[in-house]
Amino acid sequence: MLKKLKGFIGLTAFILLVSSFFGSSVMAATVGEPLLAAEQGWHRIDDKDSRIVYSGNQWTTTTGPQFYGNSLHYLPNNPTNSSQTVKFSFYGTQLRIISTLYQDYTSNLLITIDGVDYAPVSVTGPSVQINQALVFEVADLVSKEHTVQIKSTDTKRWVLDAIDIDDTGYLINPNLASPILKAEPVVSKIDLSWNTVNGATSYNVKRSLSADGPYETIATVNSTNYSDSNVTEGTTYYYKITAVNSVGEGASSNEVSASLLIIRERALLTITLNTGLEKEFDLSMPQVNAFINWYETKASGNGPVMFAVDKGKNNIGPFKSRKDYIIFDRILTFEVNEYVPTTTE
Repeated sequence: MLKKLKGFIGLTAFILLVSSFFGSSVMAATVGEPLLAAEQGWHRIDDKDSRIVYSGNQWTTTTGPQFYGNSLHYLPNNPTNSSQTVKFSFYGTQLRIISTLYQDYTSNLLITIDGVDYAPVSVTGPSVQINQALVFEVADLVSKEHTVQIKSTDTKRWVLDAIDIDDTGYLINPNLASPILKAEPVVSKIDLSWNTVNGATSYNVKRSLSADGPYETIATVNSTNYSDSNVTEGTTYYYKITAVNSVGEGASSNEVSASLLIIRERALLTITLNTGLEKEFDLSMPQVNAFINWYETKASGNGPVMFAVDKGKNNIGPFKSRKDYIIFDRILTFEVNEYVPTTTE
């Protein structure tokens, strides 16, 4: 029995060791070490992607199987502090920069996200290049669109091989303008409309229950309007639109918010008594329907002899409430004139 137990413990330790080994190589990337593929929860974008903008006149490319996607962008020399930059925008919460470590590369790579500078990143390495190295990581960004700039603050070289972002995020297409969005609440739906964006082949309609998101794509349309009927009374919805083409999504439109337009129909109930006296009441339709139901029930021989009409806040004066009690056998006729108020709730 003891032998079997020892064997079980040994096998368990071996499994845990193997699991730990594979877990660390697949799920625990370390800055400064190679990361040959995006980990779970991330996806990788190659340096050749057209949504990445290279500014400056010295960027060039090279190819080879040692680079991700068989290529990278590099600077053979960087003569100024700021003329050679990489810029892109993305939607998501996390970002990784994949580069090369080498002995004469910069130790002052400045990464700026949404105008905030992060501590300088070093891509200085050994005399033998370390390719596809993870050199920068941030994983606690707010779920929204972010702008990124990368540049060196000295005159040493550096390269860009790839970037990793959330597997649910995306790079923003800089060649598509942001739509200008309008929302109009109507009965039972919210109508959205926006301008045509040059180069767009479709538009993503995004909705959130809070300002600034996070947003969920609820529809993709080819037109410049959309009606959202999957809405409920009392809820405020927030919307954004992105233009889309074969390259990807553009930057989001302005954010708009809207709630359902709630129209409460009302009616003037005019009751003529057998004395010739007329009584007129401005009531909601549920109140009018309650009166009609009472009248029909009493006419069939059932129900109370009186019906109380609540005057609501009309001419309430110093009283807590005011009610008119209508006696069934005093009613000669009644008339209902429905109308829609000029103001809505």
